[in-house]
Parts: sequence; C-alpha cells; structure tokens
Amino acid sequence: YMRSTNMKIEIQNDAIDWFCPKNRLSNKKSMFHMTQKDIFEIKPVKWTTNNHFYSSYVCGYDAIFCDDYAMEIMQQNDLNGINFDNGLQYRNKTVVPDTHQIKCDKILPLEAFLFDENCEEEKCPTCGKSKYEINHEFRIKIRKEYLNENIDFFSTPDIFSRGNVSSYTIVSNRVYSALKNAKLTRNLNFEPVITI
Repeated sequence: YMRSTNMKIEIQNDAIDWFCPKNRLSNKKSMFHMTQKDIFEIKPVKWTTNNHFYSSYVCGYDAIFCDDYAMEIMQQNDLNGINFDNGLQYRNKTVVPDTHQIKCDKILPLEAFLFDENCEEEKCPTCGKSKYEINHEFRIKIRKEYLNENIDFFSTPDIFSRGNVSSYTIVSNRVYSALKNAKLTRNLNFEPVITI
C-alpha cells in the first residue's frame, strides 16, 4: 500500500462527488460517497530536487501526484497498470506543467479483500453502500487470486475510511524497488499488504 505523506496540492474545482447516488438532492455531505468525478484543477506546484510526490488537502494522503521526473522513472522501469492525469489550471483549463495525478487502471473488487476485527463495516442509510472504518492496527488483506504478478498498480474501491472514504493504491515490489533505487521515496509511505 503506497500513500503520500505530504499534502501540498491545492485543488480549486469541485471535482469530488460527495453525495449518495440514490439521493442526489441531499445537501448533506455523505462520508460513504466521496469519489472523483472530474480532472482536478490545481494551482501550480513548486517541486524541489528532494520532493517528487505530494497529495492533496481535499482528498488526503491517498490521491497521489508526481512530477515529470518521477513519472519518467516509472515509465523507464516499465511499471504498468498506471496512468498519469495532468492537473489543469483553475478556470482556464490549461495543463499545469510538471504535475500528474497517479491513476490506477485496475480496481480490485470488494470480494478481493478480507475484513477483520480491525475494521468496522458501516452502511449508507440511503443506498446501503458499505464503508470500512479502520483503526491503527488495520492491515490490508487481499486474496492472492485477485493479484496478477504482471500488474504493478492496483486500486481498492472507495471503501476504506478514517472519516471520509478513500481508495488505496496497491503496488508491486517492483514499484517499491524502482522508486527506492532512484531515491524517490521521500514523501511516500509503504505498508506491506497481507496476501491470503
């Protein structure tokens, strides 16, 4: 599981959908239904020679952005299962240079995960969608048959919560090794995933 440790990206547009799909007129935010619906419009980012990954204030540590250099390292290492969305300038919608949101191609289904006593299931009172409130001892457990050894990036659904729901980025050991060898792990945290 890979996440950022530094929130620096300032998102300007309303790119997050907070509402229950069965109750679109609700004016109350629902913590069960935070999902990205548009490309983020952001302010230009000041990268430094030591910082190549950031996250956003709006989405927390799990929406990961990188600069050109980090993107090129991942592409040169033939890491797959990943796309890079350019951030856009607020209002004029031109591309923000040197800033890319990491997006995973493959979202693992709910059946891929094993939930234990370190997460508590809660259901949306309107549509019944589940989220899993996790504690500090929680570790992601994935059934092996859902992981393809030839894919380097996966995403979980938007189900894990310490308040608002998030999707988590799951990466192969190849990703960790490539970034570590390139000395690009500053502002990133890696936690082992348990496979069953």
